[in-house]
Amino acid sequence: MPWMTDLYYDRSLDSDVRGPFSSRPLSEICIPGTHDSGCYVDHVFNAWGRTQTLNVADQLAGGIRYFDIRPCFYRGEIYTYHGFGYYGDRLDGPDGILSQIRNFMQSLASTDRELVVLNISHFYNFTNVQHDTLIDVINGEIGGYLVSRAQSQINLFDTPYDQLLSDTRGVRSRVAILYDGALDQNRLEYVEELI
Repeated sequence: MPWMTDLYYDRSLDSDVRGPFSSRPLSEICIPGTHDSGCYVDHVFNAWGRTQTLNVADQLAGGIRYFDIRPCFYRGEIYTYHGFGYYGDRLDGPDGILSQIRNFMQSLASTDRELVVLNISHFYNFTNVQHDTLIDVINGEIGGYLVSRAQSQINLFDTPYDQLLSDTRGVRSRVAILYDGALDQNRLEYVEELI
């Protein structure tokens, strides 16, 4: 459901004419989101950790565009979690959350103007090596859709919506990542490695 696209264009004038929504900064746009977005898997040992009933693909189809992702490494794979011992779905892998987001982005029309925001924080027992691994997985799965941190004069919350979506590669819908959004941690060198 490309609801952001429907607000981006002024359909009363022409299908390609931008409406007032396109020039709004993100701080003036209400985006529906979910808490502990990846915790929809009902594992036998963590029924209390389940916070969602739909996977991320279904949440995207339903209009959710903001996702609270809390990663942890468990048995060599990257999962989401909700409190100690309560694990959600995998972030990596062919059916993982990042693949679901990539598939959604690929399904959008070239004229669509959607923005997906991932707030990745509350890392459980992460080392710098694990941050490097997660960043490599993110770049490998959805790197072509990321709002670039190198985009000139970008401030995610104050930049007009259409500028967040602009890019020379022809990608019109984007994914913005807030990495290490938990204010209880120091900013580390791994933050600089995202595209």
